[in-house]
Amino acid sequence: MKTLEELNALPDEELRVMLSNILNWELFKGVQPFMWGSEYKFMSHDYPQDLNACAAVEKTLEYAEEWHGEEHHANACEAYMGWVQQVSGKDDWDFLTAVARFRTIALILTLQPQ
Repeated sequence: MKTLEELNALPDEELRVMLSNILNWELFKGVQPFMWGSEYKFMSHDYPQDLNACAAVEKTLEYAEEWHGEEHHANACEAYMGWVQQVSGKDDWDFLTAVARFRTIALILTLQPQ
């Protein structure tokens, strides 16, 4: 389980991979998969740079019990809003203007296994 400080120190690519893992995205490897060479690549969104991708995950928070059980679901939306406020340093409704990187970190903090 990563802390806020640890996540803030990570580059965007590591945050993307971490959230993709939490959301059960698959790794693909091949000789030339999709013309990208032979390295592992995630077929996922660039969450730290894409507000639309973050919004798509935010919409799934009501189904968080699929990842962590019924008790986690009860406060997933509230926990996420609290993390966005803490990560972005914004209060009240100002947290809605949080950039994608802050939202990605907040999603990881909300959805990572406890």
